[in-house]
Amino acid sequence: MQSRLRTRLPVWVLAVGAVALIAVALAALALVGGRTLPERTGPPVEVLTVEQTELTPGVIELTVRNVGADPVQVAQIFANDSFVDFTGSTGPIDRLAADTLRLDVPWQDGQPYQISILTSTGLVIEHEIEAAVSTPQVDSGFFVSMALIGTYVGIVPVIMGMLFLPLLRRVSGGVTRALLGLTVGLLAYLAVDATLDGFELAAESGGAFGGVALVVLGAGLAFLALAAIDRYLSGRVRTRSADGTSGMGLAVMIATGIGLHNLGEGLAIGSAYAVGELALGAALV
Repeated sequence: MQSRLRTRLPVWVLAVGAVALIAVALAALALVGGRTLPERTGPPVEVLTVEQTELTPGVIELTVRNVGADPVQVAQIFANDSFVDFTGSTGPIDRLAADTLRLDVPWQDGQPYQISILTSTGLVIEHEIEAAVSTPQVDSGFFVSMALIGTYVGIVPVIMGMLFLPLLRRVSGGVTRALLGLTVGLLAYLAVDATLDGFELAAESGGAFGGVALVVLGAGLAFLALAAIDRYLSGRVRTRSADGTSGMGLAVMIATGIGLHNLGEGLAIGSAYAVGELALGAALV
């Protein structure tokens, strides 16, 4: 009887059931498990991360978030070892709460700045601005620029690659395999480089929102999504092979891969500009 029930249940029902059980277990651990832990003693754990940097003439705005276990009170701020006036919340920043610190700094374009945030307990939290550049303002021109960047990144390279299709149809198989090998090598290098950069940025954001584990989870979910699409399309191709539609599955997989790649790259570029990492955004472009 149990074997018949397992065969009748779709795979997605079993997957959803397993995820639901894990979610219930984690929720119970979060609600009940914390009460059974002993009271923590020792010095406070203060961790501030800078989520966004915005530069306007004479002002540097830092959006900080407390990802530590204890509230953080900002006492003083230094820019390149010089005390600066700042405005922000007068009270402590609670755990997982955010605050905007407005620094009065007559910064110079292109110059690096080392921001040191001193807490009430004497802890110094460093934040580096590699090159001070005025933050682009969100207006119609900004959206036009983002659309042009998206065109350069997502559309132009694909069209340039397709221009070589007539040539690839005439060359020998060895040349095609060599070009494919070169392409795979470049993609592998980009994958490793992007993964290392992702780990570095995730480590700077703290572990309250996943950190490095969030990068690994995103990569795993993307792989599983592509595997699921491939399985679905392979089943449809087998059922419709008599109609001559066997190439449709490969075309959809290629289109899906390009779409997911461009989506991820667009999110990375937009996020880099949003948090003030203009150098990173330019490098991605």
